[in-house]
Amino acid sequence: MRISAEARTIAELLAAERRFMLPYFQRGYAWLEEHAERLFDDLSAVAEGRRTEGPDTGRLLTWYPLGNIIVSSGGGSGDAWLADGHQRLITLTILIALLRDKEEKDAELRRRLDACIFLGGGDVARPRLVTQIDAREFLADYVQNPGASLKEFTGDLAACSDSEINIVNNRKVLRARVEKLADEARGELARFILDDCMIVENVVETEAIARTLFSTMHGTGLKPTTVDLFKADVLGSISNDERETAQNAWEGAEARLGRESLNELMEKIAILEKRELPKQPVADILKTACKLDTHDGALDFVMRRLDPLGEHYADIIDAANGRGQLSPAVMRRVQYLGWVRGHDTWMVPALCWLDTHGSQGDAAIEFFRRFEALVWAEVITTQGPARRDARYMRMIDEIKADRILKPGSSLDIDAAQRAGMRDILEGPNFTRRRYKQFLLMRCDSALVGDDAVQVPSRATVEHIYPANPPAQSRWLRDFRVSGASALRQTLGNLTLLTTAEQNEAANKDFAEKRKVYGASAFAMSRNLVHHNAWLPQHITERTKGLVDLLMRSWGLV
Repeated sequence: MRISAEARTIAELLAAERRFMLPYFQRGYAWLEEHAERLFDDLSAVAEGRRTEGPDTGRLLTWYPLGNIIVSSGGGSGDAWLADGHQRLITLTILIALLRDKEEKDAELRRRLDACIFLGGGDVARPRLVTQIDAREFLADYVQNPGASLKEFTGDLAACSDSEINIVNNRKVLRARVEKLADEARGELARFILDDCMIVENVVETEAIARTLFSTMHGTGLKPTTVDLFKADVLGSISNDERETAQNAWEGAEARLGRESLNELMEKIAILEKRELPKQPVADILKTACKLDTHDGALDFVMRRLDPLGEHYADIIDAANGRGQLSPAVMRRVQYLGWVRGHDTWMVPALCWLDTHGSQGDAAIEFFRRFEALVWAEVITTQGPARRDARYMRMIDEIKADRILKPGSSLDIDAAQRAGMRDILEGPNFTRRRYKQFLLMRCDSALVGDDAVQVPSRATVEHIYPANPPAQSRWLRDFRVSGASALRQTLGNLTLLTTAEQNEAANKDFAEKRKVYGASAFAMSRNLVHHNAWLPQHITERTKGLVDLLMRSWGLV
């Protein structure tokens, strides 16, 4: 194996008759605003003579090292595959495009800057840096094309991929920096970048060697995640004629989910394969379980597991936030599941159902209604994560065998667990339950009906009988019976208000609070206007009524 290395200026690196192509194993553009700002500040400090060669010398640094890149032959096309360093080159491309588009006086400088972005000219001009498919056109439209870096972005960032979002955000912060410079200073910075910034170009012979180096060198910048490295291994096992299809599918899943959620999905796929929570690195589990070192195993993993499960996982995440493509009845139950805090293992059986049976039809509605009840039952009765998760693992086999909706399945909630739920919900110290706010939200949804659930983003828990009633208030007279103070912490004494409503209600007497409740955004608070007073017996009655309401909504009575 031969590796050659040569230090080049940016102008030399980008002036050769070639393009830089991103190979299939590269991740998307991941640099954040802080990385772009740091790069600009370093460059401008040296260009303006504000950086010395070291703490022990008084000599000014007159050039700037931009680290190493790794490239390999493009298979005889003359193009170079950029195996490492594309985060810096994309960021430099954004900065060079801004300097080009702001340069109005020096035509030669503008031409040199443009030559770092485009190979050739006129009708045959081609971008020198060709990114992944999910951001290729976007980079051209908002960075590379003449004037594009100054074009305002008016789209919806929520509909953009992670790479596109980072391009928009980094372009914004770099543009703000560039526009603060006077014309002369801006020109000096541009010439400094072209002629005095150095990159060491490491050239290897083959794409395979480049992939090996990519997997072992994580030097500067934002390091690849486990999924980034895993992607390189999986796609590297797929033959050339089918790799592009698999790459498109992988990057489509990443664009839908984002990098963090894609990492989460990999863990859930590993659970589906092994029927147990991971006890070793997820990548190692999947490599063995799915035979990812073979062409057939790797291709099957991408096209038959990652691609469809990525869509289902995106649907679950959307539904948990009250939106998405699932059928309305199923979507609402998944939204309720998203309110359960403390574990997300429930997503694995949900993924398995959607992958096996879909979200349409009565069976899907029955499954998600019963499954929501089960998840709440496990949380309320605190069965423990090991027992709970073992139950979810059994469900996977029952779903695939079409036994999950039959009597005796893991979905069944027996009489003892139902009684345990009721005892806890009707018992004292409910305010200590970490899920209290979300259970109150569930009560509110049961009151208004599943189709009408719209939870304000600033829901807060309100004690009707205040935790600290003021002296001389009616509360102290009405709740002076023995044991009345304990009722303050029970379910029946709690409701939901927005932050503004809670501030208005404060610790006032019930007659004053009642006016706030009547106009509340929450049905369970509006219902309190039926009471002319708030006494201990009302708390007891309301506790039982709310528990009955929940148990009916879950189909447990």
